[in-house]
Amino acid sequence: MAVWMLDDDLSFRRLRDTSEGFVEEPIKDLFDRIEALWAEHPEVSVALGTCTGAPPIPGYATLGVQVRDLAGNIQALAEREPGSNWSPPPGPRHLPDYYYDHARGSVDHLRTVFPWTPPGRAPWQVRDAFRTLCAAFTRVPHGQQVTRPLLYQPVDTLTPSRHRGGNALFLDLDALVAVPYPLLRGEEGVMTRRADTLWAHLLAREPLLRLVQAELDLLHGRRDGDGNSPLATDKPDVVALRAFVEGQERGVVLARLLEHTSPVTSSTAEREVLSRRVLLARGREAVRQEAEQARSALSHPKAWWWRDEEHAATARACLVALEQVEVLACAVDALVDPSLPERLADFARQVVAILPTWRATWG
Repeated sequence: MAVWMLDDDLSFRRLRDTSEGFVEEPIKDLFDRIEALWAEHPEVSVALGTCTGAPPIPGYATLGVQVRDLAGNIQALAEREPGSNWSPPPGPRHLPDYYYDHARGSVDHLRTVFPWTPPGRAPWQVRDAFRTLCAAFTRVPHGQQVTRPLLYQPVDTLTPSRHRGGNALFLDLDALVAVPYPLLRGEEGVMTRRADTLWAHLLAREPLLRLVQAELDLLHGRRDGDGNSPLATDKPDVVALRAFVEGQERGVVLARLLEHTSPVTSSTAEREVLSRRVLLARGREAVRQEAEQARSALSHPKAWWWRDEEHAATARACLVALEQVEVLACAVDALVDPSLPERLADFARQVVAILPTWRATWG
């Protein structure tokens, strides 16, 4: 018996890059791969599946790169005739965490522009690229990722992983209850997120259980109003977003604290909190700067799209979405409570300390 735990925003399809653009296609051999994995790798306890489409991170963590892509592509489109061909080169997907504003380490992905690939099959004209880009960007304030989707990449080997998300296949049922899914509720009512990642870090401490990444790719989507970047009617819900960010960022800090087997200290928690605050501030500033560039390019009175009312309406809708993103970006702040480092460190220590009791309870 096996258990496959899937989030409800996953579908049995994948997004693949072709010579004619990105194509959604059904996955025909998925269950055959699962049967082969079970039969050929009895040592595997949990297979963590990959995903295509929207990156499995909150929408607020992709605002900066998407605004940069909008600005760069609008500037390029403005320089071309609307009836000319639009042939985007491949995006630099070799860059690590290319879709993530708050990645640690390299910042090369923040300095590049991913050329816009319109939906549907090529060939496209410049007017098609403009219309579809502006329309797609109106979904960004709702937490959706539109300019840097994840594309299917074959996985030839089983590699150790802790990327526990909404696609996890349990081949060893003991792994279901081997460790807890930690969640901390603060006195102000904020609950930490990222419990699945914390679970993976804790399970990695179990010598008899093995987590691997396997080619169980599915299509991941985002829906309007799913809580990633809340909108209430036509106005961003800044209060709801700030609470969401707080819970998410506290979970990220806890994940960093449990990522290693070394004892958790308050000083380590302080460093992680400071690091996350720096990354959040960097993202807010990036949105501000890139939004200025995008607005300037979209609003230029001599741009060809202002000569046609349908294209002009598309541009105006995109400008509204851009304003909404700017408002949301200002709410992407968290971890300001000076008592948080100690509270998070104490919780992480408690989680590690209860593991022997947890094991004994579940047998």
